[in-house]
Amino acid sequence: KRRRNLMDMDQPQRDEAGRPFLKVGWDMQHIRLLHTAVSYYLHRMYPKNVKDVNGEKEKMVAMKDTLSKIILEYNFQSQ
Repeated sequence: KRRRNLMDMDQPQRDEAGRPFLKVGWDMQHIRLLHTAVSYYLHRMYPKNVKDVNGEKEKMVAMKDTLSKIILEYNFQSQ
């Protein structure tokens, strides 16, 4: 495992493809709460005929889909 020096401390960690990522210590209650919040935000901010601004809706839908997959996988693994 590579030791991070002081110059690296302000740089984000990167995955195998070089994309930056963050780790959070959340449990499933946090994930479900975030899914509910994103769903509510999408419903309130982007009713059917509202135009997407700067691709925000697309990113929020992708976030909601990812959270849904996490919840489904958790439910499957918990049985």
